[in-house]
Amino acid sequence: MNRILLGFSNNIDHEIFWNQDFFNKLILRYKICYEDINRLEEIQSIRDLLITILFCVKNNIGLEYHVSNFTTLYEFSSLFEYKITHGGTAIRAGIALNIMNKSCAVYLSSYSQDIVNLLPSKIHYLNCSRYTCLLYTSPSPRDLSTSRMPSSA
Repeated sequence: MNRILLGFSNNIDHEIFWNQDFFNKLILRYKICYEDINRLEEIQSIRDLLITILFCVKNNIGLEYHVSNFTTLYEFSSLFEYKITHGGTAIRAGIALNIMNKSCAVYLSSYSQDIVNLLPSKIHYLNCSRYTCLLYTSPSPRDLSTSRMPSSA
């Protein structure tokens, strides 16, 4: 079984599990031909997303590509079995450090409780917004009642 990672909101990936037969059916359903995968354009539909994936496969490259319509990503990943994982180099490095029983802090460029709930217990996080940046250093990021927040926060 192969995997494709779809990045959502900078810190969330939908890791889809797909097989070649189903992918080929999608290519036929969306009427994608070889000439379609010679260029990249803005992703506005499932067809555009398929073309982008095929472009990468054809050219043996990986890339990060902005998708302005989250609905397209959710619709695409719902076609497959998938799991939600953390994306981004910093968080992936933090997960590796957690496996080695090391603590670390990561900057969350986008924040949601879903992101925090996926963090291993030894990863602390910075939740930076437009006007402020807060460091949460609880024993577990999921247990905000025991956060050691500065009294000025």
